[in-house]
Amino acid sequence: MHIRKYLSIFLIGFVFVIAGCSSDSSSGISEEDRLPDTDNDGIVDKHDPDIDGDGILNKDDADDDGDGTPDTTDPTPNGDGGEAPTPGLACTSAIVLPPKEGTTGRLNTASWELLPEGCETTVSRLIVVTASADQGSPLSTDGNTATSESQSAYLGKLTTNIILPQDCDWVGAIPITYDFSEIANALGDSSAGYTPTVDASVGDCNPPVVNVSNIRSREEPYPKLESTVSPAGAVTVSDAQKGGVLYTPASQVNNVSISELSEPKWSATPKGFMNIYTSGRGCPLKRVDINPSEPAGAYYTVPSNGSPFTHYPDWASLRAAEEVENCKVAQAPIQFVLGNFVVNWDETPVTFTIFSYRPQTQ
Repeated sequence: MHIRKYLSIFLIGFVFVIAGCSSDSSSGISEEDRLPDTDNDGIVDKHDPDIDGDGILNKDDADDDGDGTPDTTDPTPNGDGGEAPTPGLACTSAIVLPPKEGTTGRLNTASWELLPEGCETTVSRLIVVTASADQGSPLSTDGNTATSESQSAYLGKLTTNIILPQDCDWVGAIPITYDFSEIANALGDSSAGYTPTVDASVGDCNPPVVNVSNIRSREEPYPKLESTVSPAGAVTVSDAQKGGVLYTPASQVNNVSISELSEPKWSATPKGFMNIYTSGRGCPLKRVDINPSEPAGAYYTVPSNGSPFTHYPDWASLRAAEEVENCKVAQAPIQFVLGNFVVNWDETPVTFTIFSYRPQTQ
């Protein structure tokens, strides 16, 4: 009886050994892991309920893969068909996908494909796409050029979000020129085709989403900074103090787990960086930071004990990290702030323009 029992265990174990040897043991990466992951959230496209990571489920999204082509006319609406990249085949250029027409002052997507087909990119640097509108056209009485920048994205992500420029003098539609040159530079590609122009509908000018009373100097005693608000809702602040801060009161978003928090977003020139203060039993962190200019990774944790920061490539990776599991959003330990999401600008004198600011829960 005992002999039969142990023989059964041996045979089962032998089957698992054979199965393990049949996998790709040389790389430790399965074919499934090599499949496309458009939004770089760790879920391959063929299993991802939100392929482009725009917060709209595929079943409700008119453009599942965020490539600018509606699903109804897209030959590959769910990504590039699920083919695994060819190991060792380096990417040398890119195709810029036609951006959606979009609306000025609103969020739009910018997407691209890497060539040759099936290539793997070894470039890990972040890139930014810009969108510019010529306000000197007959559609406007203003003679300036409006430009906005996208969220930073890794080259292999293949898509990023961008708030289109806005001017309240515009009417009808206006041409928006997108500049994908940072992709070309990253790939060492000197060919043309990285600056498409697409018309955008002119959006209505809305009141600012920025609470100007929450803008303070970073210099003690932290006085409130005076600001101006344009008709398009952009808040501009200038002061001779050492930088400024904008915060969201703790009463708005408090005691929410980092693992349940959507990515806090802001749009500003210059971009600045955000501190998110944390607390909670078993939480080893003082705060979580977002700094778009940080080369090691824009998202990182700051331990309470002074240990080195841990950087993450995106918000989803940080939110899923074990070290934030017990951490909740808390009020900043600074007397004047009374908040928890604090965007900082370091320039002296400080001059910055804020277009949007929306920390929120999922």
